[in-house]
Amino acid sequence: MVADDAAAIIGSINLASGSLDSRRVLAIEVRDDDVVERLQKIAKHDWEHSRPLDLTDDGLLADLDDRIDDGGHLLALDGHYDVGD
Repeated sequence: MVADDAAAIIGSINLASGSLDSRRVLAIEVRDDDVVERLQKIAKHDWEHSRPLDLTDDGLLADLDDRIDDGGHLLALDGHYDVGD
């Protein structure tokens, strides 16, 4: 999380009550100017190169098929997994 030019938080923590209270998660605050600047550049680059993702089953299968020819069969949704196909 990068909120300003002074600090960043890096870790597995998320903004849910379980992460803040009872689960073992990691978060490290960084105040090094060079590190914060680099993280800001990475976040900006990722945001500019992001795209909407359809999280329905059909949307996820279509996205997988775009990345791997007939990639949907790798998910073994029909009860079997054929590596050689």
